[in-house]
Amino acid sequence: MTIPKLIKALDKSKSTTFAHFLYALGIREVGESTARILAQHFSSLEKLIAATVEDLQQLTDIGAIAAQNIVAFLQQSHNRDILQTLQKAGSKLEKAQALGIKVIDEAGLIALLGK
Repeated sequence: MTIPKLIKALDKSKSTTFAHFLYALGIREVGESTARILAQHFSSLEKLIAATVEDLQQLTDIGAIAAQNIVAFLQQSHNRDILQTLQKAGSKLEKAQALGIKVIDEAGLIALLGK
């Protein structure tokens, strides 16, 4: 692998979608499909943290157990500390929004692509 390719691969690994981020948290009962549903409905971590079990159960394919696991995970102080640290580190999305660059979420992209 050449140096430019290696640098490009490293830069690419620093960014991810909200859905992949949620999946990577390792919340019980949250697979890739559920993470994608959560990312499409809640466009930010703050909105997801504010969600109740009832809010989550209203989403397609999210049952009582998954909803309870999500809320429990997001309410644990250790997990909240980690999430807060990640938020303080910032993201490309936050930087773009701070610069006034219009950013669409995953649901907007899907609508734009007509899928």
